[in-house]
This record gives sequence, structure tokens and C-alpha cells, in this order.
Amino acid sequence: MLSHVILRALLPATAAVALVSGTVASSPSSSSAAPTRPIALTSSLAHDSVGFYTEAQAERGQAVYKNVCAECHELQDFTNTDFRTEWDGNSLYELFESIRTTMPDENPGTLTREQYVDVVTYVLKLNAMPTGPAEFTADSASASAAILRLLSKSE
Repeated sequence: MLSHVILRALLPATAAVALVSGTVASSPSSSSAAPTRPIALTSSLAHDSVGFYTEAQAERGQAVYKNVCAECHELQDFTNTDFRTEWDGNSLYELFESIRTTMPDENPGTLTREQYVDVVTYVLKLNAMPTGPAEFTADSASASAAILRLLSKSE
């Protein structure tokens, strides 16, 4: 379920689209789940291939994941075909809101907004999205315009 919650409301209006097509992603050093290809985001707000979250933010998200999410979820829950199929074509805001309103399972909505945002950026990192100079924010308007493209044409 956590895989349905993490990526929804965090793309700032000035952020650019992170798009890496068709390459094989290397797995993060702390992950045993190696994604097969990076996530692509499309947005009407930006057209450059630039990261839109910071490494420090993803590290904070990893810490939240380890302390809260890992009790019920494995890393591959956020990089496998089921996750990609479920979220392909949905907005980043939808993913964020799903996680924010349903997780943790036993007490949804109990993390801070920043913790939910940071966990989403960790999921982006797990899926080989590049980092950038600015932190991802919970801007619902711009995050709603960011559409997840997680599947290749062959899937």
C-alpha cells in the first residue's frame, strides 16, 4: 500500500522534468532492488531534463523509510512492475496524497508533511531519478501537472 502513497504533491512550479529514457539504472547503494529503468516525469511546466529534489532530501526520506515504512514494505515494492503499472500515467500529486492519507497503515497521516515529501523523493531516487539543486515541495498545482511515465512502450 505504501507504494501507492509516496509520489504525489512535490514538484515545484519551477522544477524541470527529469527524463531518462531507455537506459538501465544502477541501483542505489543501500538498495537490494535494482530498478530496470528510470522513472520519467512529463510536465506542462518544464521541458528540461533536470533533477528536482536534493540528495539530502532523499537521504532524509531514506531515514523515514527505514524508521517507519520498512516495517511493512520492501524496497522493491517501489521499483517493481506492479508499482510502475499502478502509477504510470498518474500525477506525482496523486501518489503523494495516496501515501499521505493512507500511511502508515495503522495510523495514516501521522507523519509531518515534510516526512511524506522526503519519502516520495526517496522513492524517486530508488527509481533512478536524478537529483538537482532545489528541494521538492508539496506544491499541489505543479505536482498535479507532473505525470509519471513509468512503463516503456514494450510493457
